Amino acid sequence: MNHENTVSQRMSRFSLLRKDSLTCRVASPRASPPGPGTSGGFKSGNPFESRRNHSKSTERGAELVEFALVLPILLVVIAGLWDFGRAFRTYQAITNAAREGARLAVVPAGINQKEAIQNRVKDYLGKSSLDTSFITSGNIDTYINVRNPLNDAGNTALTVNLPNGGTAVVTVSRVSVNYPFTFMIFGPVIKLWVPSSTLGGSITLKSTVTMQNQV
Repeated sequence: MNHENTVSQRMSRFSLLRKDSLTCRVASPRASPPGPGTSGGFKSGNPFESRRNHSKSTERGAELVEFALVLPILLVVIAGLWDFGRAFRTYQAITNAAREGARLAVVPAGINQKEAIQNRVKDYLGKSSLDTSFITSGNIDTYINVRNPLNDAGNTALTVNLPNGGTAVVTVSRVSVNYPFTFMIFGPVIKLWVPSSTLGGSITLKSTVTMQNQV
């Protein structure tokens, strides 16, 4: 009798445990699959992460705006340095060429030798890597001008003061070089923003050297 009661009690306990297990399975929610913005199926819930992402996108936008504002100025500066450097080098070359011509113009063998002086200047310009193809025998006076007592007596005779008093009249020779210069980069860059601008176009570089005739 006792044995039968024990078996009946065990069966009742097993039945209750089975019902509790089924009840827990039905009541427990199923885990949802991970979705966007979640970590392991759970949202991070970190407000600083979204703020950090928004701050980064804002900084990138500001950098693009700043670059767009600085780019035109940077291009103008680079183009100006390049072309004004070329202009300075060209001016130095034509000044040296005029000085070379003046040295020949003032010696006894070169006085009043206009054509020889012009050829000397033109040769020096060519050796300085400057284009002289546009200088011909028909227009050479426009670009290389020589003034000497033979062709301009009034402007080549100068009165000078002597150290011990008194004055003296001396003759001089003048060699002038006029060279056209074109901005290769500076002008086009300026016209990108101001199409009607004449800044950075073609200019004429001029240099004149005067020396006393050695007679």
